[in-house]
Formats: sequence, structure tokens, C-alpha cells
Amino acid sequence: MSEPGQKETKCRSCGAPILWAETEKGKNIPIDPTPVQDGNLVLILRKSGLPPITMFADRLDGKGLPRYKSHFATCPNAGSHRKKSGGPKNRSNPSTENRSNSD
Repeated sequence: MSEPGQKETKCRSCGAPILWAETEKGKNIPIDPTPVQDGNLVLILRKSGLPPITMFADRLDGKGLPRYKSHFATCPNAGSHRKKSGGPKNRSNPSTENRSNSD
């Protein structure tokens, strides 16, 4: 895909070609640049110089539109790009730890 404003780069971990787009919420998302039949994203082109916006194909009734996949779904190293969480989700309550059960 070589539309104006859509510069292909390479994934920094696996070296595959990627295209940067934005989600509807304005977050950057790497996209595999080749359309695929089972893709779940459609790219909406914007003014030159701005990355395309991704939308879920089922929201647009994307019949006949090229469909793409997020590179997060196809990169063998996708886990290394995920943001680290703020810590364990199931933290125990410190006020109940080390409490002896004295009845």
C-alpha cells in the first residue's frame, strides 16, 4: 500500500514492514501493509501527511474495502511491545496480611 502520507517502516523487533495508523481514540497502531481477507481493520485516509485512521471493518459494513490486521496480531515478538502494567492486579489487602486469627 503506497498512498500519500502512508510511509512504510519496519518493525523494530521482527523487521517486517509496517504502516503506522491511528485508532479512533488517537493512539498509534502498527498495521501490516498488505490487505488480507480475514483482516478486521479498514484504513480511512486523511489529508496528506496525517496517518490514516483505523476502524473496525464491521462498524463500517466494510464490503469491498481492503481489510488489514494490526501488526500486534501477527508479530512474533508482540509481547515485548506491550506496556508493562502497574503491578499485580490481585494485590492482597495490606491491612489483612500478617493478621493472626485469634478467637
